[in-house]
Amino acid sequence: MELTYPGHFSDGRSAARRGVRVRLAETALVLSRDDGTAVATWPYGELRLVDELRRGRPVRLSSASDPDARLSVADDAFRAPLLAAVPELRRRGPLGPIPWLRGAVWGVGIAALVAALVVALPRLAGPVAALVPVEWEAALGEQVADRLLANVNVCTSAAGTEALQRLVDRLAATRDAPYIFSVRVADVDKVNAFAAPGGYVVMFRGLLEFAESPDEVAGVLAHEMAHVVERHATEAIIRSAGLSLLFEVLTGGASGLAGLGAEAGELLLTLSYSRRAEAEADAVAVVMLEAAGIRGAGLGTFLARLDRGGRDVPEGLAFLSSHPPSRARAEAVSAATGAGRPAMPAADWRALKLICE
Repeated sequence: MELTYPGHFSDGRSAARRGVRVRLAETALVLSRDDGTAVATWPYGELRLVDELRRGRPVRLSSASDPDARLSVADDAFRAPLLAAVPELRRRGPLGPIPWLRGAVWGVGIAALVAALVVALPRLAGPVAALVPVEWEAALGEQVADRLLANVNVCTSAAGTEALQRLVDRLAATRDAPYIFSVRVADVDKVNAFAAPGGYVVMFRGLLEFAESPDEVAGVLAHEMAHVVERHATEAIIRSAGLSLLFEVLTGGASGLAGLGAEAGELLLTLSYSRRAEAEADAVAVVMLEAAGIRGAGLGTFLARLDRGGRDVPEGLAFLSSHPPSRARAEAVSAATGAGRPAMPAADWRALKLICE
């Protein structure tokens, strides 16, 4: 019997992550379900590393022919035979190596520029974030979401997951954004949510329980997706990581960003967005809701109930930032919203509320 390794596979088109068995065949990685049903075959020549190979960290791979899909294998025993089968894999990656000629030509100029940017970096975080390739954001966002959910149960009720995905697709269709949104529900009793870079969003079970209507959930989800579209998390990470990440962006290197997963995750757990970022995300969320034909009052109602202290809500994560206060945000959102249809049918709403059952 051929040796296989347990892994997790995401096709990049939905939020679902499923377990697979990974086999090193003669010319390709073969991914299959436990019952032997084929999932994918990735030729060795098309394999790419999503982040650096490091002991104690999962091996994360993509394929040139299916760039949105991701494979993660946590078994340390997988690394050695993989590199034996594909020794050139160390030199590959979706972010690419630093071109030595370009590095030599620009090195002195970049060093001088970096020195001049020490003081100006906070103001430049937004423009620099706009230069970060989407592939970088997606690789980092996947790391952040996976790490923060590593010791948390993710709710995967089929009916609830499908209902949530329909809402995500409906909102995503309103924006011409380069992201494939992956939204998961963590089985955590907190009224909270956060958006990681690259389209990765996590909502907590406590938020679904606190919400009184699907319109409120749609409003929160649109707000988090707006943070992604406007690259607010990426901007905050650049501001926190400082010059090291700025250098990576300017030179085209990948190692610094690939190693930021844990650090970026800790940052998002303590993040309070600026007044500008929160107001911008609220405004974009309202536009998304109206374009999707969803009643936009849900976000304002949700924020207003938070302001009245309907639940013990911790400060910090994503839209629950204390800057600005929920009352001011609720009033601004309510003033901007118009009419629309419910965010989802009653059956989908019941299924979403039970997604953790």
